[in-house]
Amino acid sequence: MKSRRDPPDLRPITGRALRSVLDSLRPDLPERRVLDLYSGKGRFGFGALEEGAAHVDFVEKHPRVASELKKAAERWKDRSTVHVGDVLHWTAMLREQGKQFHVVFADPPFRLWDAEFAERLVSGVHALLMPEAIFLVRYPKRMVVSLPVYGLQKWKSSIFGESELLYLVKQTNS
Repeated sequence: MKSRRDPPDLRPITGRALRSVLDSLRPDLPERRVLDLYSGKGRFGFGALEEGAAHVDFVEKHPRVASELKKAAERWKDRSTVHVGDVLHWTAMLREQGKQFHVVFADPPFRLWDAEFAERLVSGVHALLMPEAIFLVRYPKRMVVSLPVYGLQKWKSSIFGESELLYLVKQTNS
């Protein structure tokens, strides 16, 4: 739920969309490493933990929202890490640390979306994806996303209101 104190660009994924995502990814979550970018309140990451993910890294820029996220993550303290700051910075840091993930979910503020941002986001995430990893991105359906790129192949997409959820799979040889 969004409160009046939340940043204006915080748009939690709807219950219907979250159920759809978790139903689609259910076989791919147990014992997997998950990255939740632009986490907000962490609904996707917490759902992944409930489905048996081994570990979830959350990345949230807004300090107050991240503080609330850290409190909520206490329940999963051995299986979650909350990173506070810019997503593009943290994707570079995680890459430098040699981290890779089986599932990455990105739900950036819609105001950020343009061709340059899409390129930076996908190129930043690509190196964090294990072979055959799933990259799920939520973006404004009015935007034409020129994918696949970087060896990512479209698996499926779903429309929910003003947004589209695009499921991409990293090809084994990329």
